[in-house]
Amino acid sequence: AATFGELSVFLGTGYVIAVRHGEAGDQLRTRDNLERSYPELLHGGPAAVVWGILDSVVDDYGPVVAELDRDIEEIERGIFEHGDDLTERIYVLKRETTDVYRAIHPLVQPLEAIQRGAFTGMDPALRSYFRDILDHIRRAQEEVLTQRDQLASALARPPGRWVRGTGYHESVAGPLSRDLLDVVHPDRPVRV
Repeated sequence: AATFGELSVFLGTGYVIAVRHGEAGDQLRTRDNLERSYPELLHGGPAAVVWGILDSVVDDYGPVVAELDRDIEEIERGIFEHGDDLTERIYVLKRETTDVYRAIHPLVQPLEAIQRGAFTGMDPALRSYFRDILDHIRRAQEEVLTQRDQLASALARPPGRWVRGTGYHESVAGPLSRDLLDVVHPDRPVRV
């Protein structure tokens, strides 16, 4: 299960204050990464420090999203291969994906504002660095939304009611589509 914390960042002319509550980012790792890997950004002042903090936080989301993916694959194997009833586990994962989404989603709007140039006084060269973070956030957000949809779909279908096909090749019978499978088994859920 993912552990969440809260990180508040206060930015002003010539300073950045970061306040952590719970497990939220690693300031020493952030500082070390910024000083060693991106020393040229330090002339960007406090905005560069904010970038370093956000970069570290967003990097920490990657393993969480990947772990959710592995858990969902495990559930799918249980349902498809064994017909297991994993309803409780699905609900737990659905709650976790919602928690991750709630952590990721609030970052989108301020990062988009940075891209639009809403923060005057920031070194324009930093925008591309913030854009990279925004790209990572959007990708993670899309993955989490897909995961939530997968879990909702699994909850909507009783165990053992799936049709699973393997080794299908389009050159044999043409493109596989939901409509084609609905003709074969209209009473079974289809996942392509």
